[in-house]
Amino acid sequence: MEIRKVWCFYEQSGTFKNVFKKEFGVDAYDLDILNDYGETDYVIDLFNETEKAYNNEPSIFDEITEEDLIVAFFPCTHFSHQNELIYSRKVYNFRTWSKEQVDNYIAERERERTYFFSVLNKFVDVVEKRKIKMLFENPYGRGRNWLLQQKRFEEPSLIIHNRRDYCDYYIKPTMFYFYNFKPSIFPKKIMKYTYHELMLQSEQSTRERSLMSKEFAYNFINQYILGIR
Repeated sequence: MEIRKVWCFYEQSGTFKNVFKKEFGVDAYDLDILNDYGETDYVIDLFNETEKAYNNEPSIFDEITEEDLIVAFFPCTHFSHQNELIYSRKVYNFRTWSKEQVDNYIAERERERTYFFSVLNKFVDVVEKRKIKMLFENPYGRGRNWLLQQKRFEEPSLIIHNRRDYCDYYIKPTMFYFYNFKPSIFPKKIMKYTYHELMLQSEQSTRERSLMSKEFAYNFINQYILGIR
């Protein structure tokens, strides 16, 4: 698949961006409201930009064409099974809270989740209307993930049950939704690195290890996006 530019939404680490640029020669940019890693090319409120695009107002989406690709790491804290633990009231920290405090906290989380889900739906509406190729990532956990219970998102385009198979640091089951293009799946994974080689590299900080590895990014892009044998 030929791509003019890649726009990495909600990513400030530069991981996917730099792999696209350095390994595949594809122009790529990071967009996020924060720039903690010094890799964000567009420091921008993507929720606000999505709302503007949905309402046909000028936005960052005006710079993105049908020849481009958006790779979005949409915020997942309100959709994952961890959030369901909060709603179950079994969070350890709740032991010192009053019932009123817990009720208020959960009510606020529910309002936030409703808003996040509204933005996600508008995001999908915008890319579908503009015919922009897009994929977004979220944690996978059938029976525990709230997003999988929503009609529009019941069937992910791709599920990776063990990200270590693609040289990531942890298992972390993950799902991906593709729009306006399909993943180019080959019978056999094309690997540039092995997991053992990855683990022999220099030690990573806890914060860095919470992110996807560059090796995972390479293998994922190679296998499912660019389709390079």
